[in-house]
Amino acid sequence: MRLYQNIAFYCTNKNTKNIDCSNILNGNPGIGGSEYALWLLACSLETNYEDLNVIVYVDELCLAPPFLKIKQVKDFQDLAKKTTDDNIQILVLILADFSENDKLSIFPDKLKLVIWASNFMSSKDLAYYTGKKSVSRVVCVGYEQLDLYRDHAIFKKSTAIYYGLSMNSVKKQSASIIPYSQRPLHVTYIGNIVPQKGFHMLAMAWPIILKAYPDAVLNVIGSGKLYNRDAQLGEYGIADSEYEKLFMPYLVDSKGEILSSVKFWGILGEEKRDILLKTRVGVPNPWGKTETFGYTSIEMQVDGALVTTIKCPAYLETICPTTSILYKNQKRLHKVLAESVVTLLGRNDNHYEEVMNFIDSNFSIDLKAQEWYQLFTDIISNKEQPVTPIRANKKYRLKNWKEANRKIKNIIPFGYKLIPSLWHFEDKLWKFNTLLKRDHIMKHLLHKYILRDRKNIMSL
Repeated sequence: MRLYQNIAFYCTNKNTKNIDCSNILNGNPGIGGSEYALWLLACSLETNYEDLNVIVYVDELCLAPPFLKIKQVKDFQDLAKKTTDDNIQILVLILADFSENDKLSIFPDKLKLVIWASNFMSSKDLAYYTGKKSVSRVVCVGYEQLDLYRDHAIFKKSTAIYYGLSMNSVKKQSASIIPYSQRPLHVTYIGNIVPQKGFHMLAMAWPIILKAYPDAVLNVIGSGKLYNRDAQLGEYGIADSEYEKLFMPYLVDSKGEILSSVKFWGILGEEKRDILLKTRVGVPNPWGKTETFGYTSIEMQVDGALVTTIKCPAYLETICPTTSILYKNQKRLHKVLAESVVTLLGRNDNHYEEVMNFIDSNFSIDLKAQEWYQLFTDIISNKEQPVTPIRANKKYRLKNWKEANRKIKNIIPFGYKLIPSLWHFEDKLWKFNTLLKRDHIMKHLLHKYILRDRKNIMSL
């Protein structure tokens, strides 16, 4: 079936309007993963499917790929008006919390909405999207993420499509890969430097790693300004002042000077590849609490680094399982992280061909665009979303219980109203823990614990 339809994306780009995204097919120029995925997908759909007319609505006009149609909108009211004027059939919105202010109701009834779930969804989000008839699909960025909501009513109109990667660009780059055994002892972190991304765990692990490999170097690519370019940073210009006080004691000498083994590079675009090509071990988000996909883990593997990080929904799918190390969440997490880094630094081979086959078969943007095209076809044809079976890790995060709960709900009258989703309880527990960590007293205790632990680490 051919669509001949107008498809649109909405990109909130106020914080990245000055970044050149015109050559997005060559790699991430230094923007967030969800924004990068949006531009890449829009490009692939526009160039590969003649029966699609793709428009990207933006907050601010920017340096976008020249062959893409982009239009500026002032706010959601203006977005709704322009989708009507442009006769848009399907609008893709990156996940945000619309439930407090029902912004989705301003769109015309004939417009079909797709929510791109780049973040984890709260119980409130799930209930809201379930009840909105205008929301045709919720697209998770991984099957592990999708399985979290398996026994919720939202699952009936949800699916999963991985973020994509421009494999033509990747394969051209692979010619310059440095053999693993010839690489220096470099460890690299890429990401936003905020508590949710867990950089402090790597900072705490660094003195232990140096004990095993005194010549090791830690590259830190990113900043507390990655998603908010107006954020106020601390003394070292790396992260929020309070957060810097938690992790910098592990990365400075007795005079407060940054260790010679630690290099802070700030926010980088394509030039970060020069660093990754010399990297043996990549460490993306060692805490994993907010990761639904994890582009950085793929970037690291593409450039030949082995990867270690926590076992969580994102990394179960984006890290080649036979070459890298995923550790479990536990107490003294930094020690387990240090042991994993030391193990990988000691290896002689990264099995690059195997890793590239894994990435090509799962994340090629051409394959992902094809899945999106089929999704659009199904939506236009008013097809129901088929049930996505559990693909792997059947016992992880209560999947088996959720699948049983889903089947029971489908049998019992009003099952979805009478029986709560297990995600409801997981979400409540996560919020409770988050509130505790935001509390001033808990922050003080955490700070005290980290400083005490630093003394123990330094005395090893």
